[in-house]
Amino acid sequence: MATVRMADKRVDEIVRNARKKYEEVNKPMEFDTTMTDNLFTEAYASKLQSYYLWMEEHFPEIPVTKTSIDAVKLTYLEPSDREDEEDSLYDRSKDCDLSTAQWVPSTFTDRHGTFTIQVELDNPCLQHAIQVDNFNNELRDKRWEYEREVRDLCYQFQTLNQALKHMPALEKLCDPNDIARVHEKVDRKKADEIMQDVVDDKGQQLKEVLLESSLLGDDNV
Repeated sequence: MATVRMADKRVDEIVRNARKKYEEVNKPMEFDTTMTDNLFTEAYASKLQSYYLWMEEHFPEIPVTKTSIDAVKLTYLEPSDREDEEDSLYDRSKDCDLSTAQWVPSTFTDRHGTFTIQVELDNPCLQHAIQVDNFNNELRDKRWEYEREVRDLCYQFQTLNQALKHMPALEKLCDPNDIARVHEKVDRKKADEIMQDVVDDKGQQLKEVLLESSLLGDDNV
């Protein structure tokens, strides 16, 4: 077998491919956009319609400028989890996607085009968004730890050959060319002949210099 060093670039490739395998079997939780659709409809569908009718009745000459939104920003108050702040509440927000974009009067959005709905902490859409975020954040942290362990494992071996001997499944994460080199049969005699040819070709002048130096009595070499 040919010896293949466990170089940094090989470790990086193994970690990169290991991440892909991890993501194949550990899917992130997807947000259910129908939750936002329902909240938007319940909270604002009738209000928006009333606004259009009011504008048409009182200011028919003024066109209603509209903004397209593809998400809703939920704002809410969250109690502090610190013992010395039992009565404290903090402003929090979650961005929740809609299944399809909605047109709303621009006066209902802020200068960034954000449509905001104030909700209670127990709102179903908000609770779902928090659950999705918590799950995916935990999954991300586990993936980082997994990648660190894979990298640490690789650096326990000086060569890819050693790593594959103790963990053959690692082959699935390696460059096929590296695997081919590992399994390549090496003709030692032929290899020695090739190296001798190289020495004879490239090292002739060096041998002559060393010989002359020896004849001159130089004992420093």
